[in-house]
Amino acid sequence: MRTSVYIYLTEKSAESNWREACGENCHFIDDVNSIDALPKDCIFVVQLEEQADIGQIIEITKLGINVVCVTNKPSDEQGITLFQHGIKGYANTFSSVNRIVQLLSTVESGNVWLGASIMQSLILKIQTPPSEDWKELLTEREVESALQVLEGLSNKEIALKLGITERTVKAHLKNVFQKLNVNDRLALVLKIKR
Repeated sequence: MRTSVYIYLTEKSAESNWREACGENCHFIDDVNSIDALPKDCIFVVQLEEQADIGQIIEITKLGINVVCVTNKPSDEQGITLFQHGIKGYANTFSSVNRIVQLLSTVESGNVWLGASIMQSLILKIQTPPSEDWKELLTEREVESALQVLEGLSNKEIALKLGITERTVKAHLKNVFQKLNVNDRLALVLKIKR
């Protein structure tokens, strides 16, 4: 992790995982109101709670800082609201070290960290009918797998529905992403549904 990570947590028992995941670039702050002094190229992890409510977090995103919101009780609805206002990540306060490392490296690389259930909720909200021309680039099994993604199914659910292994689903979707020049499920849905 090269980017400086500033963290505001009220759950002190969660600090050790965040500290381990961030390494030497980790800086804990005690006052969410002191963010004006933060560098614009940092990642700011803020726990959603009384001192940092949704309104305040939305205001922080307007400063151009990469904001990751954590909460003890994540919900799809809350996460979607925050993403609509510019946060870059949304996770459980008590995420594992490996999950935190993935989240931070995703945000550091300029992408957004979405949980699987939020991704599925967003996919299901896109109601535009799909185009058909994308199918020409894919094999029959890749098309079947992509169509299941449009239905909001997980890899495990796709495997069960198509009677194949989850590993095979991952291989099909990797090929689909490469052939259609997308990075993730949401981008795939947006490309297919234009």
